[in-house]
Amino acid sequence: MATTLFPDPRNHPDNANLPNINHQATIIGTTIAFLFAAIIAIGLRVWVRVRDRLWGWDDAFVVIAGVASIAGDSVVCQMPEDGLGLHFWTLGDQRVMSYFRHVYFTNIAYSASATFIKLAILFQYLRLFAEAALSTSTAQYRLARRLTWFLIVLSTLWGLAFVLLALFPCNPIPKYWHPYLPGKCIGWGTKEPEELFAMFLGHALSNSLLDILILALPVPFLSMLRIAGKSRVGLITLFTLGFVVAAVAMGRMIALSVNRAGTVPIVDMSYHTPPVFVFGVLEVNIAIIAASIPIFWPIIATLAANKIYVVNEIEVHVEHLGRNVSFDSAGGISLMDRKDASSGRTSKLGVVTTVFDPKPRKINEKTAQSSHRYKQSNTSSLGRTMGLGFAHRPSQESQDYLTRIPSIENTSSGSLTRSEGEDWFMDLNKTNSGGKMTTTMGRTAVPFENIPGSSNR
Repeated sequence: MATTLFPDPRNHPDNANLPNINHQATIIGTTIAFLFAAIIAIGLRVWVRVRDRLWGWDDAFVVIAGVASIAGDSVVCQMPEDGLGLHFWTLGDQRVMSYFRHVYFTNIAYSASATFIKLAILFQYLRLFAEAALSTSTAQYRLARRLTWFLIVLSTLWGLAFVLLALFPCNPIPKYWHPYLPGKCIGWGTKEPEELFAMFLGHALSNSLLDILILALPVPFLSMLRIAGKSRVGLITLFTLGFVVAAVAMGRMIALSVNRAGTVPIVDMSYHTPPVFVFGVLEVNIAIIAASIPIFWPIIATLAANKIYVVNEIEVHVEHLGRNVSFDSAGGISLMDRKDASSGRTSKLGVVTTVFDPKPRKINEKTAQSSHRYKQSNTSSLGRTMGLGFAHRPSQESQDYLTRIPSIENTSSGSLTRSEGEDWFMDLNKTNSGGKMTTTMGRTAVPFENIPGSSNR
Protein backbone atom coordinates (compact mmCIF):
# COMPACT_ATOMS: atom_id res chain seq x y z
CA MET A 1 0.00 0.00 0.00
CA ALA A 2 0.98 3.58 -0.54
CA THR A 3 0.89 4.28 3.16
CA THR A 4 3.54 1.62 3.76
CA LEU A 5 5.89 2.82 1.06
CA PHE A 6 5.32 6.51 1.75
CA PRO A 7 4.44 7.26 5.39
CA ASP A 8 4.38 10.96 4.41
CA PRO A 9 1.97 11.27 1.45
CA ARG A 10 3.68 14.51 0.32
CA ASN A 11 6.59 12.33 -0.82
CA HIS A 12 4.37 10.21 -3.05
CA PRO A 13 5.18 10.63 -6.77
CA ASP A 14 1.53 11.40 -7.55
CA ASN A 15 1.81 14.48 -5.36
CA ALA A 16 4.97 15.77 -7.02
CA ASN A 17 3.39 18.41 -9.29
CA LEU A 18 0.56 19.98 -7.35
CA PRO A 19 -1.22 23.17 -8.46
CA ASN A 20 -0.27 26.31 -6.53
CA ILE A 21 -3.67 26.43 -4.84
CA ASN A 22 -3.02 22.95 -3.39
CA HIS A 23 0.25 23.92 -1.71
CA GLN A 24 0.23 24.12 2.05
CA ALA A 25 1.83 27.59 2.05
CA THR A 26 -0.88 28.97 -0.25
CA ILE A 27 -3.76 27.61 1.81
CA ILE A 28 -2.37 28.66 5.19
CA GLY A 29 -1.01 32.03 4.00
CA THR A 30 -4.26 33.10 2.35
CA THR A 31 -6.34 31.98 5.32
CA ILE A 32 -4.23 33.77 7.94
CA ALA A 33 -3.95 36.99 5.92
CA PHE A 34 -7.69 37.46 5.41
CA LEU A 35 -8.56 36.26 8.89
CA PHE A 36 -6.15 38.81 10.36
CA ALA A 37 -7.71 41.61 8.28
CA ALA A 38 -11.18 40.58 9.46
CA ILE A 39 -10.07 40.58 13.11
CA ILE A 40 -8.68 44.11 12.73
CA ALA A 41 -11.96 45.26 11.16
CA ILE A 42 -13.98 43.72 14.00
CA GLY A 43 -11.68 45.33 16.58
CA LEU A 44 -12.08 48.80 15.03
CA ARG A 45 -15.84 48.35 14.82
CA VAL A 46 -16.12 47.28 18.45
CA TRP A 47 -13.91 50.19 19.52
CA VAL A 48 -16.16 52.72 17.77
CA ARG A 49 -19.36 51.19 19.12
CA VAL A 50 -18.11 50.94 22.70
CA ARG A 51 -16.69 54.46 22.58
CA ASP A 52 -20.00 55.90 21.37
CA ARG A 53 -22.11 53.51 23.49
CA LEU A 54 -24.06 52.44 20.41
CA TRP A 55 -23.81 48.65 20.64
CA GLY A 56 -26.52 46.86 18.68
CA TRP A 57 -27.62 43.55 17.22
CA ASP A 58 -25.62 44.11 14.05
CA ASP A 59 -22.43 44.42 16.10
CA ALA A 60 -23.24 41.28 18.10
CA PHE A 61 -23.78 39.25 14.92
CA VAL A 62 -20.53 40.53 13.40
CA VAL A 63 -18.61 39.44 16.51
CA ILE A 64 -20.31 36.00 16.47
CA ALA A 65 -19.53 35.64 12.76
CA GLY A 66 -15.92 36.53 13.55
CA VAL A 67 -15.72 33.88 16.27
CA ALA A 68 -17.14 31.26 13.89
CA SER A 69 -14.70 32.37 11.20
CA ILE A 70 -11.74 32.08 13.58
CA ALA A 71 -12.83 28.55 14.54
CA GLY A 72 -13.34 27.45 10.95
CA ASP A 73 -10.18 29.05 9.59
CA SER A 74 -8.12 27.51 12.39
CA VAL A 75 -9.30 24.08 11.26
CA VAL A 76 -8.58 24.92 7.60
CA CYS A 77 -4.99 25.74 8.56
CA GLN A 78 -4.64 22.24 10.05
CA MET A 79 -6.11 20.42 7.07
CA PRO A 80 -3.04 20.47 4.75
CA GLU A 81 -1.24 18.44 7.38
CA ASP A 82 -4.01 15.84 7.12
CA GLY A 83 -3.98 15.65 3.33
CA LEU A 84 -5.87 18.68 1.95
CA GLY A 85 -4.41 19.35 -1.48
CA LEU A 86 -3.03 15.81 -1.89
CA HIS A 87 -4.51 12.94 -3.86
CA PHE A 88 -6.99 10.98 -1.80
CA TRP A 89 -5.53 7.56 -2.55
CA THR A 90 -2.13 8.56 -1.17
CA LEU A 91 -3.55 9.17 2.33
CA GLY A 92 -3.45 6.54 5.02
CA ASP A 93 -6.48 5.55 7.09
CA GLN A 94 -5.59 7.86 9.97
CA ARG A 95 -5.19 10.84 7.65
CA VAL A 96 -8.48 10.07 5.96
CA MET A 97 -10.26 10.03 9.32
CA SER A 98 -8.60 13.29 10.37
CA TYR A 99 -9.45 14.87 7.02
CA PHE A 100 -13.18 14.04 7.29
CA ARG A 101 -13.27 15.08 10.95
CA HIS A 102 -11.93 18.50 9.96
CA VAL A 103 -14.38 18.73 7.06
CA TYR A 104 -17.19 18.13 9.57
CA PHE A 105 -16.11 21.09 11.72
CA THR A 106 -15.51 23.41 8.76
CA ASN A 107 -19.02 22.70 7.44
CA ILE A 108 -20.48 23.82 10.77
CA ALA A 109 -18.26 26.90 11.03
CA TYR A 110 -18.85 27.99 7.44
CA SER A 111 -22.62 27.58 7.64
CA ALA A 112 -22.77 29.49 10.94
CA SER A 113 -20.44 32.33 9.93
CA ALA A 114 -22.18 32.82 6.57
CA THR A 115 -25.53 33.05 8.37
CA PHE A 116 -24.39 35.46 11.10
CA ILE A 117 -22.69 37.87 8.72
CA LYS A 118 -25.85 38.03 6.61
CA LEU A 119 -27.90 38.85 9.71
CA ALA A 120 -25.32 41.47 10.76
CA ILE A 121 -25.58 43.29 7.43
CA LEU A 122 -29.39 43.13 7.45
CA PHE A 123 -29.65 44.56 10.97
CA GLN A 124 -27.16 47.21 9.88
CA TYR A 125 -29.57 48.09 7.06
CA LEU A 126 -32.33 48.60 9.64
CA ARG A 127 -30.12 51.11 11.43
CA LEU A 128 -29.24 52.81 8.18
CA PHE A 129 -32.87 53.24 7.18
CA ALA A 130 -33.90 54.46 10.64
CA GLU A 131 -31.07 56.97 11.09
CA ALA A 132 -30.47 58.25 7.57
CA ALA A 133 -33.98 58.32 6.09
CA LEU A 134 -35.30 61.78 5.33
CA SER A 135 -38.65 60.70 6.75
CA THR A 136 -39.82 57.61 8.63
CA SER A 137 -43.47 58.08 7.67
CA THR A 138 -43.21 57.45 3.95
CA ALA A 139 -44.36 54.31 2.16
CA GLN A 140 -40.84 53.87 0.78
CA TYR A 141 -39.37 53.72 4.28
CA ARG A 142 -41.96 51.19 5.46
CA LEU A 143 -41.34 49.03 2.38
CA ALA A 144 -37.58 49.07 3.01
CA ARG A 145 -38.05 47.85 6.59
CA ARG A 146 -40.51 45.13 5.59
CA LEU A 147 -38.17 43.77 2.91
CA THR A 148 -35.28 43.83 5.39
CA TRP A 149 -37.25 41.91 7.99
CA PHE A 150 -38.35 39.41 5.35
CA LEU A 151 -34.71 38.72 4.45
CA ILE A 152 -33.81 38.49 8.14
CA VAL A 153 -36.42 35.78 8.66
CA LEU A 154 -35.43 34.00 5.43
CA SER A 155 -31.70 34.08 6.28
CA THR A 156 -32.39 32.83 9.80
CA LEU A 157 -34.41 29.85 8.56
CA TRP A 158 -31.84 29.14 5.84
CA GLY A 159 -28.94 29.25 8.29
CA LEU A 160 -30.74 27.18 10.91
CA ALA A 161 -31.52 24.44 8.40
CA PHE A 162 -27.97 24.12 7.09
CA VAL A 163 -26.31 24.43 10.50
CA LEU A 164 -28.47 21.57 11.79
CA LEU A 165 -27.61 19.50 8.72
CA ALA A 166 -23.92 20.21 9.35
CA LEU A 167 -24.21 19.36 13.06
CA PHE A 168 -26.09 16.09 12.57
CA PRO A 169 -25.05 14.65 9.21
CA CYS A 170 -24.91 11.12 10.54
CA ASN A 171 -26.47 8.97 13.20
CA PRO A 172 -24.25 8.47 15.12
CA ILE A 173 -22.23 11.62 14.38
CA PRO A 174 -18.80 9.85 14.43
CA LYS A 175 -19.89 7.85 11.41
CA TYR A 176 -19.05 10.99 9.39
CA TRP A 177 -15.33 10.27 9.77
CA HIS A 178 -15.70 6.53 10.53
CA PRO A 179 -17.42 5.36 7.33
CA TYR A 180 -17.53 1.74 8.45
CA LEU A 181 -19.49 2.39 11.63
CA PRO A 182 -23.09 1.16 11.50
CA GLY A 183 -25.61 3.94 11.04
CA LYS A 184 -27.02 6.31 8.43
CA CYS A 185 -25.81 9.58 6.92
CA ILE A 186 -27.58 12.29 4.90
CA GLY A 187 -26.55 15.51 3.22
CA TRP A 188 -22.93 16.34 3.92
CA GLY A 189 -22.47 13.03 5.73
CA THR A 190 -23.27 10.81 2.80
CA LYS A 191 -20.49 9.23 0.80
CA GLU A 192 -22.65 8.74 -2.27
CA PRO A 193 -21.13 11.06 -4.94
CA GLU A 194 -24.45 12.26 -6.38
CA GLU A 195 -26.03 13.02 -3.01
CA LEU A 196 -22.89 14.68 -1.70
CA PHE A 197 -22.62 16.96 -4.74
CA ALA A 198 -26.31 17.83 -4.55
CA MET A 199 -25.88 18.89 -0.92
CA PHE A 200 -22.86 21.08 -1.60
CA LEU A 201 -24.44 22.63 -4.68
CA GLY A 202 -27.75 23.32 -2.91
CA HIS A 203 -26.01 25.18 -0.12
CA ALA A 204 -23.70 27.11 -2.45
CA LEU A 205 -26.49 28.10 -4.84
CA SER A 206 -28.87 29.30 -2.12
CA ASN A 207 -25.99 31.11 -0.41
CA SER A 208 -25.11 33.01 -3.59
CA LEU A 209 -28.75 33.90 -4.20
CA LEU A 210 -29.13 35.31 -0.68
CA ASP A 211 -25.91 37.31 -1.05
CA ILE A 212 -27.23 38.94 -4.22
CA LEU A 213 -30.60 39.75 -2.63
CA ILE A 214 -28.95 41.28 0.46
CA LEU A 215 -26.55 43.31 -1.66
CA ALA A 216 -29.33 44.65 -3.88
CA LEU A 217 -31.80 45.38 -1.07
CA PRO A 218 -30.83 49.00 -0.22
CA VAL A 219 -30.18 50.13 -3.81
CA PRO A 220 -33.79 51.22 -4.61
CA PHE A 221 -33.93 53.20 -1.34
CA LEU A 222 -30.68 55.16 -1.56
CA SER A 223 -32.56 58.25 -2.73
CA MET A 224 -34.33 58.53 0.63
CA LEU A 225 -31.09 58.48 2.63
CA ARG A 226 -29.11 61.50 3.81
CA ILE A 227 -25.43 60.55 3.97
CA ALA A 228 -22.39 62.84 4.18
CA GLY A 229 -19.04 62.58 2.39
CA LYS A 230 -16.90 60.29 4.57
CA SER A 231 -19.83 58.00 5.24
CA ARG A 232 -20.67 57.90 1.56
CA VAL A 233 -17.16 56.58 0.91
CA GLY A 234 -17.70 53.87 3.54
CA LEU A 235 -21.05 52.90 2.02
CA ILE A 236 -19.56 52.75 -1.48
CA THR A 237 -16.81 50.52 -0.11
CA LEU A 238 -19.46 48.26 1.45
CA PHE A 239 -21.20 47.82 -1.90
CA THR A 240 -17.91 47.32 -3.74
CA LEU A 241 -16.76 44.62 -1.33
CA GLY A 242 -20.29 43.21 -1.38
CA PHE A 243 -19.94 42.60 -5.10
CA VAL A 244 -16.58 40.94 -4.41
CA VAL A 245 -18.23 38.69 -1.79
CA ALA A 246 -20.97 37.72 -4.26
CA ALA A 247 -18.35 36.99 -6.92
CA VAL A 248 -16.32 34.86 -4.49
CA ALA A 249 -19.44 32.91 -3.49
CA MET A 250 -20.16 32.21 -7.15
CA GLY A 251 -16.51 31.21 -7.63
CA ARG A 252 -16.88 28.73 -4.79
CA MET A 253 -20.00 27.29 -6.43
CA ILE A 254 -18.18 26.94 -9.75
CA ALA A 255 -15.21 25.25 -8.05
CA LEU A 256 -17.63 22.77 -6.50
CA SER A 257 -19.32 22.08 -9.81
CA VAL A 258 -16.23 21.52 -11.95
CA ASN A 259 -15.39 18.18 -10.33
CA ARG A 260 -18.78 17.71 -8.64
CA ALA A 261 -17.35 18.25 -5.14
CA GLY A 262 -14.31 16.14 -5.96
CA THR A 263 -16.25 13.02 -6.92
CA VAL A 264 -15.55 12.89 -10.68
CA PRO A 265 -13.92 11.38 -12.62
CA ILE A 266 -12.97 9.48 -9.46
CA VAL A 267 -13.42 10.23 -5.77
CA ASP A 268 -10.53 12.59 -5.01
CA MET A 269 -12.04 15.17 -2.68
CA SER A 270 -8.83 16.10 -0.88
CA TYR A 271 -7.19 17.03 -4.19
CA HIS A 272 -10.05 18.97 -5.81
CA THR A 273 -11.50 20.87 -2.83
CA PRO A 274 -8.71 23.33 -1.81
CA PRO A 275 -10.25 26.10 -3.99
CA VAL A 276 -13.60 25.46 -2.26
CA PHE A 277 -12.09 25.98 1.19
CA VAL A 278 -10.08 29.04 0.12
CA PHE A 279 -13.13 30.65 -1.49
CA GLY A 280 -15.10 29.99 1.70
CA VAL A 281 -12.41 31.70 3.79
CA LEU A 282 -12.36 34.72 1.46
CA GLU A 283 -16.14 35.01 1.32
CA VAL A 284 -16.77 35.20 5.06
CA ASN A 285 -13.79 37.38 5.96
CA ILE A 286 -14.34 39.90 3.15
CA ALA A 287 -18.00 40.09 4.17
CA ILE A 288 -16.95 40.89 7.76
CA ILE A 289 -14.63 43.63 6.48
CA ALA A 290 -17.34 45.03 4.18
CA ALA A 291 -19.87 45.17 7.03
CA SER A 292 -17.43 46.93 9.37
CA ILE A 293 -15.89 49.58 7.10
CA PRO A 294 -18.94 51.93 7.12
CA ILE A 295 -18.79 51.92 10.93
CA PHE A 296 -15.16 52.82 11.54
CA TRP A 297 -14.15 54.50 8.27
CA PRO A 298 -15.58 57.98 9.11
CA ILE A 299 -13.69 57.94 12.43
CA ILE A 300 -10.41 56.80 10.82
CA ALA A 301 -10.74 59.41 8.06
CA THR A 302 -11.41 62.15 10.62
CA LEU A 303 -8.44 61.17 12.78
CA ALA A 304 -6.18 61.00 9.74
CA ALA A 305 -7.27 64.49 8.65
CA ASN A 306 -6.75 66.15 12.04
CA LYS A 307 -3.05 66.90 11.51
CA ILE A 308 -2.45 70.47 10.24
CA TYR A 309 0.95 71.52 8.95
CA VAL A 310 1.89 75.15 9.69
CA VAL A 311 3.61 76.90 6.77
CA ASN A 312 3.00 80.53 7.84
CA GLU A 313 2.56 82.08 11.22
CA ILE A 314 0.62 85.31 11.61
CA GLU A 315 -0.83 87.14 14.56
CA VAL A 316 -4.06 89.03 13.99
CA HIS A 317 -4.99 92.10 16.04
CA VAL A 318 -8.35 93.86 15.68
CA GLU A 319 -8.69 97.62 16.09
CA HIS A 320 -12.16 99.24 16.13
CA LEU A 321 -12.34 102.75 14.74
CA GLY A 322 -15.27 105.13 14.42
CA ARG A 323 -15.86 106.96 11.16
CA ASN A 324 -14.12 110.10 12.44
CA VAL A 325 -10.99 108.22 13.54
CA SER A 326 -8.34 108.23 10.81
CA PHE A 327 -5.72 105.67 9.92
CA ASP A 328 -2.02 106.27 10.32
CA SER A 329 -0.11 108.68 8.17
CA ALA A 330 0.51 106.11 5.49
CA GLY A 331 -3.20 105.50 5.13
CA GLY A 332 -2.77 101.81 5.73
CA ILE A 333 -2.10 99.32 8.47
CA SER A 334 1.14 99.38 10.35
CA LEU A 335 3.11 96.28 11.16
CA MET A 336 4.84 96.31 14.49
CA ASP A 337 7.56 94.12 15.82
CA ARG A 338 6.40 92.14 18.78
CA LYS A 339 8.36 89.83 20.99
CA ASP A 340 6.72 86.64 22.12
CA ALA A 341 7.25 86.36 25.85
CA SER A 342 6.93 82.60 25.87
CA SER A 343 9.24 81.74 22.99
CA GLY A 344 11.45 84.81 22.94
CA ARG A 345 11.26 85.13 19.17
CA THR A 346 10.39 88.24 17.28
CA SER A 347 7.49 88.15 14.85
CA LYS A 348 5.43 90.63 12.93
CA LEU A 349 1.98 91.57 14.11
CA GLY A 350 -0.74 91.86 11.55
CA VAL A 351 -3.37 94.46 12.41
CA VAL A 352 -6.92 94.08 11.28
CA THR A 353 -8.68 97.45 11.25
CA THR A 354 -12.45 97.56 11.11
CA VAL A 355 -14.31 100.69 10.09
CA PHE A 356 -18.05 100.72 10.50
CA ASP A 357 -21.05 103.03 10.76
CA PRO A 358 -22.61 102.37 14.15
CA LYS A 359 -26.33 102.47 14.57
CA PRO A 360 -27.41 105.51 16.63
CA ARG A 361 -28.44 104.71 20.17
CA LYS A 362 -29.88 106.60 23.08
CA ILE A 363 -27.63 107.80 25.85
CA ASN A 364 -26.82 105.08 28.40
CA GLU A 365 -28.67 102.56 26.26
CA LYS A 366 -27.12 99.14 26.71
CA THR A 367 -27.06 96.49 24.11
CA ALA A 368 -28.54 93.16 25.04
CA GLN A 369 -25.81 90.65 25.52
CA SER A 370 -26.66 87.39 23.90
CA SER A 371 -26.41 84.24 25.90
CA HIS A 372 -26.89 82.22 22.76
CA ARG A 373 -25.40 78.81 22.57
CA TYR A 374 -25.18 76.67 19.52
CA LYS A 375 -28.41 74.77 19.33
CA GLN A 376 -28.23 71.61 17.34
CA SER A 377 -31.24 70.38 15.46
CA ASN A 378 -32.62 66.95 16.18
CA THR A 379 -31.31 65.48 12.98
CA SER A 380 -27.78 66.76 13.31
CA SER A 381 -26.82 63.82 15.51
CA LEU A 382 -28.22 61.24 13.15
CA GLY A 383 -25.75 58.69 11.99
CA ARG A 384 -23.92 58.23 15.27
CA THR A 385 -25.54 54.85 15.64
CA MET A 386 -24.57 53.83 12.10
CA GLY A 387 -21.12 55.35 12.33
CA LEU A 388 -22.19 57.65 9.53
CA GLY A 389 -21.41 61.37 9.44
CA PHE A 390 -24.57 62.78 8.02
CA ALA A 391 -24.68 66.31 6.67
CA HIS A 392 -24.80 68.88 9.48
CA ARG A 393 -27.93 71.03 9.71
CA PRO A 394 -27.61 73.95 12.16
CA SER A 395 -30.69 75.53 13.64
CA GLN A 396 -32.04 78.79 12.28
CA GLU A 397 -31.07 80.60 15.46
CA SER A 398 -27.47 79.47 15.03
CA GLN A 399 -27.37 80.95 11.54
CA ASP A 400 -28.45 84.37 12.83
CA TYR A 401 -25.39 84.75 15.09
CA LEU A 402 -22.52 84.31 12.72
CA THR A 403 -20.52 87.51 13.33
CA ARG A 404 -19.08 89.26 16.30
CA ILE A 405 -20.04 92.97 16.31
CA PRO A 406 -18.29 95.49 18.54
CA SER A 407 -20.24 97.61 20.98
CA ILE A 408 -20.99 101.30 20.47
CA GLU A 409 -19.26 102.21 23.69
CA ASN A 410 -15.80 101.58 22.28
CA THR A 411 -16.21 102.94 18.76
CA SER A 412 -14.24 106.08 19.41
CA SER A 413 -11.48 104.35 21.24
CA GLY A 414 -8.18 103.65 19.57
CA SER A 415 -7.38 100.86 21.95
CA LEU A 416 -6.19 97.61 20.50
CA THR A 417 -7.94 95.54 23.11
CA ARG A 418 -11.63 95.19 23.86
CA SER A 419 -13.02 96.39 27.15
CA GLU A 420 -14.73 94.32 29.80
CA GLY A 421 -18.19 95.58 28.98
CA GLU A 422 -18.00 95.15 25.25
CA ASP A 423 -20.85 93.24 23.65
CA TRP A 424 -19.51 90.56 21.41
CA PHE A 425 -22.56 88.75 20.08
CA MET A 426 -25.09 90.84 18.18
CA ASP A 427 -27.51 90.11 15.44
CA LEU A 428 -25.78 91.31 12.29
CA ASN A 429 -29.02 91.88 10.42
CA LYS A 430 -30.40 94.21 13.14
CA THR A 431 -27.30 95.99 14.40
CA ASN A 432 -25.46 96.67 11.17
CA SER A 433 -28.28 96.73 8.64
CA GLY A 434 -27.90 100.43 7.95
CA GLY A 435 -24.15 100.68 8.23
CA LYS A 436 -21.11 99.73 6.30
CA MET A 437 -18.15 97.60 7.39
CA THR A 438 -14.67 97.48 5.92
CA THR A 439 -12.05 94.99 7.11
CA THR A 440 -8.41 95.08 6.09
CA MET A 441 -5.86 92.44 7.05
CA GLY A 442 -2.10 92.68 6.83
CA ARG A 443 0.14 89.64 6.85
CA THR A 444 3.87 89.38 6.99
CA ALA A 445 6.15 86.41 6.62
CA VAL A 446 7.84 84.86 9.62
CA PRO A 447 11.41 83.54 9.36
CA PHE A 448 11.27 79.86 8.48
CA GLU A 449 13.36 78.86 11.47
CA ASN A 450 10.79 80.36 13.82
CA ILE A 451 7.89 78.36 12.38
CA PRO A 452 6.89 75.16 14.22
CA GLY A 453 7.14 72.09 12.04
CA SER A 454 3.62 70.87 12.63
CA SER A 455 0.75 71.33 14.97
CA ASN A 456 -2.18 69.14 15.85
CA ARG A 457 -5.34 71.10 16.27
